[in-house]
Amino acid sequence: MRVRTVKREIRVLGLTKVHIGRRRDVLGVVYRGGLFMDGVLYFRGDDVEAYGLPGLIRRSRHYPQLRVVVCRAEDGFDCRRLWNETGIPVILLNPDGSFEAYGIEEQVASRVLKVASKTFPEPEALKVALKLRNALEEMFKSR
Repeated sequence: MRVRTVKREIRVLGLTKVHIGRRRDVLGVVYRGGLFMDGVLYFRGDDVEAYGLPGLIRRSRHYPQLRVVVCRAEDGFDCRRLWNETGIPVILLNPDGSFEAYGIEEQVASRVLKVASKTFPEPEALKVALKLRNALEEMFKSR
């Protein structure tokens, strides 16, 4: 899937990993640009191991509208595999504020990040995913 134009409401999936006890789950938030949240995806670690993250994303109801996946380098996702197996371009945000683009030109990736962010370069989808992750980890830490 090729991103040719970056519309204001481009569907962006922000992915992060959630650590609950020994489990390592994956949480995703779907956003329309930087405007509205469209949905939340949550995959248990067992399912990710059994079916693979790309397969779970392809089976989600949001898959047909997704145009870009954004994740952080700290989470350790295999971005090249994610792009190859889903067909959705992936933008990997590095801790120093730079990014790597898989399946999308860097200029287009930069425009996507600007459209999907209120504070460049972290898109709203990823910000919300990180907030949800922190809340879940805090909630289950006390148990």
